[in-house]
Amino acid sequence: MSLPTLSKVLAGVLLLGAPALAAETPVPGGHLTWGVTTEPVCFDPHRSSQQNAFIAICHYIDSLVGKRADGSYSPWLARSWTVSPDGREYSFALREDVRFHDGEVFDAAAVKANFDHVRDPRNTTNTARPLLSLDRVEVVSPYVVKFVLNRRDSGFLEATSSVKLGLISPKRLASGEGLCSGGARRAGTGPLSSRLIVCDEPVSALDIGVQARRGTALLLISHDLAVVNDLADRVLVFQAGKLVEQGAAETVFATPRHAYTRELPAALPRI
Repeated sequence: MSLPTLSKVLAGVLLLGAPALAAETPVPGGHLTWGVTTEPVCFDPHRSSQQNAFIAICHYIDSLVGKRADGSYSPWLARSWTVSPDGREYSFALREDVRFHDGEVFDAAAVKANFDHVRDPRNTTNTARPLLSLDRVEVVSPYVVKFVLNRRDSGFLEATSSVKLGLISPKRLASGEGLCSGGARRAGTGPLSSRLIVCDEPVSALDIGVQARRGTALLLISHDLAVVNDLADRVLVFQAGKLVEQGAAETVFATPRHAYTRELPAALPRI
């Protein structure tokens, strides 16, 4: 038995079977499954530097502008934009019908919050470099935002089309919780969101917020028996890829039946 990686269960709201492809109107529901060569370790677009992570991130995140196959730019979260004659001011008119997955309104203040977050040295994000020419972000009106540059930058529009500068709910940015490991707290505006999180140890260890998460199903894959005992309702014990015991967590931990299950607590290091 093989367990799916995070990337395989990240979605859960879009069915891509043959009937759905033929349908004229998209229908919510179902699952999207795909494979990657290595498991993504962080799903925060502002921090991740792993290409396999961006394959998943781009489904829950939207960028300010889109990019066509021919390299030209298209409206996305921004309906339109203008550039000043000196090339140092970009003004974006935003869509007014968008909300983040957590219910927060997408508006000019949300755009400013995201770009200010990326540029803040305290956040040490990987995406700040394309914004070296950015002097400040101004909220002109609820749905108009202006970027003021300190010099002309032919790559600025390219930066705003990148998934690395995709927009996250300001509420989630402020809390700082769950941005890497994902789940319900990872709120973008894209078509997909998470209802089930598979927490393999390389990912779940990045975010202690996983241990306090509510309202989202967790599938934990772990040798950390303390975390499993604290969070799990049901436990499945595998030895060499074979299921050897399962049951309610309190029962498995209190009265383990299989010899391997009984040996697991004894294997924990003593300090």
